[in-house]
Amino acid sequence: MEKGRGQWASNIGFILAAAGSAVGLGNIWKFPRVAFENGGSAFLLVYIVIVILIGATVMITEFAVGRNAHKNGVGAVRDINKKFSFIGGLGILTGFIILSYYSHVGGWVVKYCVAYLTGAGAVYEDPTNFFLVDVLGMGTSFPIQGAIIYPLIFIGLTAFIVIRGVSDGIEKLNKIMMPSLFVILFILFIRGITIEGGAEGLGYLLKPDFSKVNGSMILAALGQAFFSLSLGMGIMCTYGSYLNKEENLVRNTFTICGLDTLVAFLAGFAMIPIAFATNIEVGQGAGFAFISLAGAFQSMPLGTV
Repeated sequence: MEKGRGQWASNIGFILAAAGSAVGLGNIWKFPRVAFENGGSAFLLVYIVIVILIGATVMITEFAVGRNAHKNGVGAVRDINKKFSFIGGLGILTGFIILSYYSHVGGWVVKYCVAYLTGAGAVYEDPTNFFLVDVLGMGTSFPIQGAIIYPLIFIGLTAFIVIRGVSDGIEKLNKIMMPSLFVILFILFIRGITIEGGAEGLGYLLKPDFSKVNGSMILAALGQAFFSLSLGMGIMCTYGSYLNKEENLVRNTFTICGLDTLVAFLAGFAMIPIAFATNIEVGQGAGFAFISLAGAFQSMPLGTV
């Protein structure tokens, strides 16, 4: 290992950090909608198979390549064969492209946090209008908050954590944030399956529609798995480069994939019933999760908190 290169302080810290990279807004704002549009539990079954057969395999490979070289994606691939160094570069480029729009999605989250703290009534009054106008800035001359200010705040917070290093930054934060996320999602899950009018949405997800199992659906599940698990962009390879030789890669991989899939399923079983109960249109693209959650929080005890 390179001199001065950090390491994960603990195995659970690594698992939570890697799961924190895999578990993201893609599980919450995208997975429920994609599952809804592609046959409910039929999609869930196909997704599980893809995660086990393909997702876990690719993740183990990335961890192994990174741990063997103790370098980032480019350096790790270069150690295997210099002719293919560009593959590592493509992975990093992919991560950069994703960050270019994910920073805006993160900015939306920051905007919602500020709104709930300063005046949740504006969100509850018309969740759809709040997302389209206040967050995206539709109908305004230029959405300076949504396009510049809040994304910059999100990038700044992210940079602050990353600069602190692997164990003091990423690992310590995820030891707090990941358990918190599971608690919040579990509360939303209970709310989703018990909210008045949510039974129809729950029934839709539980009833498989195998007529939608086709090439397009399988491709959607494959894309969701790669996106959700942060595969193919050098992230897991880089995380693996901070592992010691004693770590069990197979066990860690399936733990991370299991946590990621659990979050996605909890989000689906929470948001689809809530959307049905609050008459939110599921096929609203990126805004579906933000809009449906506003309706959920409004009708929950301590929802604003």
